Amino acid sequence: MQITVSPHAVKGPTDVSRLSDKGEGGRCPSATGPLIKFEGHSHEGLNESWVVRGSGLSRFLRNMGADGFWVVGTIGALKALAFVYDVLTYPVYLILQRPWVKKSLSAREKARVIHSDDDSITYRTNLEPGPLHVTLVRSGIDTMNKMFHFVAKLHSNKPCLGTRQILSDDDEKQPNGRIFKKYTLGDYTWKTFEEVEEEAASFGRGLRILGQEPGMNMVIFAETRAEWMVAAHGCFKQNIPLVTIYATLGEEAIIHGINETEGTIVVTSHDLVPKFKNILPHTPKVKTLIYMEDQLKKTETDGYKEGVRIISFSQVLKDGKSSKIEEVPPSATDTAIIMYTSGSTGMPKGVQITHRNMIATLKAFSDSVDICPDDIFLGFLPLAHVFELLTESVCFLCGVSIGYSTPLTMIDTSSKIKKGSKGDATVLKPTIINSVPTRQLLGGRVRLALAGGAPLSPDTHELIKVCLCVELIPGYGLTETCSLATVLDRHDMSTGRVGGPTTMNDIRLVDWNDGNYRVTDKPYPRGEILIGGENVSPGYYKLPDKSSEDFFQADGKQWFKSGDIGELHPDGVIKIIDRKKDLVKLQLGEYVSLGKVEAEMKTCPVVENICVYGDPTKQYTVALVVPNAVPLSEIAAKVGLTGLTFEELCVNPAVEKAVLKELAEHGNKSKLQRFEIPAAIKLCSEVWSPDMGLVTAAFKLKRKVIQDRYQHEINRMYAS
Repeated sequence: MQITVSPHAVKGPTDVSRLSDKGEGGRCPSATGPLIKFEGHSHEGLNESWVVRGSGLSRFLRNMGADGFWVVGTIGALKALAFVYDVLTYPVYLILQRPWVKKSLSAREKARVIHSDDDSITYRTNLEPGPLHVTLVRSGIDTMNKMFHFVAKLHSNKPCLGTRQILSDDDEKQPNGRIFKKYTLGDYTWKTFEEVEEEAASFGRGLRILGQEPGMNMVIFAETRAEWMVAAHGCFKQNIPLVTIYATLGEEAIIHGINETEGTIVVTSHDLVPKFKNILPHTPKVKTLIYMEDQLKKTETDGYKEGVRIISFSQVLKDGKSSKIEEVPPSATDTAIIMYTSGSTGMPKGVQITHRNMIATLKAFSDSVDICPDDIFLGFLPLAHVFELLTESVCFLCGVSIGYSTPLTMIDTSSKIKKGSKGDATVLKPTIINSVPTRQLLGGRVRLALAGGAPLSPDTHELIKVCLCVELIPGYGLTETCSLATVLDRHDMSTGRVGGPTTMNDIRLVDWNDGNYRVTDKPYPRGEILIGGENVSPGYYKLPDKSSEDFFQADGKQWFKSGDIGELHPDGVIKIIDRKKDLVKLQLGEYVSLGKVEAEMKTCPVVENICVYGDPTKQYTVALVVPNAVPLSEIAAKVGLTGLTFEELCVNPAVEKAVLKELAEHGNKSKLQRFEIPAAIKLCSEVWSPDMGLVTAAFKLKRKVIQDRYQHEINRMYAS
């Protein structure tokens, strides 16, 4: 047992392990008992911690005199107080919390088997369609145009889209003497649902004036902001397919997306306009560039390719407002979005998303997530990502106000917030977010957080639930499934799982023999995840062979082969355990799932990011590791290295060896096979970001790009 007592009671750590277990006070607690620690304060004003080790507690306290018994008395009083508190509050806890009900709801079956055979098993949700789902069906709402017209009537005068006022952009001197530009911000200004619909209609007519015809693709390449959604719904009103491209993609990928979709009009934002000096010479079909204005700065339009009109967003609205051009409503099967995924290999692929796909996801979303009209949503993730776009769309459907932000202005300490000013979240006080920063930093009202993209790690999930006191709902889906495929039930208390199928799709597991995953596996069926339903895309744009490879029709449904490996639990909930496309076969015939190894290694505290590489001609794997700075310093200190910079630690052989040992131990604890654990590593001091091109905008590894960049290091590791 360890006890910390006041410094004036005993000076320094005292080993009493050799003292008798017996004393005047009787038998001491076992030495294996819990740590009890008091921060002592001496009569001389010293604040120190003093530790006593051993089992001869009674003899030791007798030798300490009165102070020792004061410590014991205090401990006893605290224990008694805690016991009385537990006795008094336990009945209240049972009455108010009803834990047996929560446990029952968590354990109930979420999905059922509807078909099984020797190499597949298909599950369907037990959820019934909710009120909003039923309303959409009964009202015949099957396009995004009809959806927004419906909610604009229902919530006509309610705030819909909010933008923070930028009052000034001032120089601010930092403690190190450097000067940075900082914003002084005002309040949010809001457009009502009715005003947003009117602006969308004006923008759609403005596009027609500029020569955009229904059925012709229009490209949007801009940061998340209110005008983005206005432009999208303007396109929906004129049956104009909207091509979305990440604002973080490189020029080559942007040019590819514009040329492949043959867009003649591109909508962008003030900060991204300069990129088009290099892009426009390579995009011959682009005739018009529309830019969303900056609140303070004038957009320079000189020096661009001749023959290309450059016009402001507000001018398009103005021209469209006075136009009498009629709407051209789309049908459910018409393409609403061509969304370019930030592919981890090669050029991005354009995923075709129909109006039916989007409405199906809205139905499923409304059935799975408890959103009410009084909520406020903080929008800041890329709208070019299907998860953010559909989350904001379901907020529209539920009458939720959306206030826009950026990572540079979100919280009080964000990099563009002037000292003494408030961040966007503090002013907006949102109740729903699509990511999970600290609750108080976001205004103190956050009650619901939605997690999408990659599966959430169990540790992160548990930490958020315990520390932030918010309802966290993880889900799983892909651009090809219009964001959703599974959603974790709000009553499910488990972590590390992604939920059961939604009300709009079934989930099927099929054998993957090469990876040794089969639906007959015990204790749980395992296999590749297939998603089938109304939310599944018809295929990739202008890629018929790839579409035939990944999509198919069966049982009256469109199905998509995800390439993810899932494990199906008895309650109908899926756990993602592997990735089919990350399999490599080593020299001696062992198969290694790189994604599986990376997922396990990322739970090691020293690993910020990792890319595992396996050479088929070798007997072991190697890894490129971006370390976490604090644990790295702690590991370095253990080998006697202190005072070094992060960059110096990353190139130090002793530190590299110590981290490799740490990873090996962690791999063994995670029950990885010997051949799966990297035998050599390289510590990378540079952060892998989308700007560097090493990860996608969704932060998925670009293996080939990473391999090419670090090929000399990979060669070194295999040669060592």
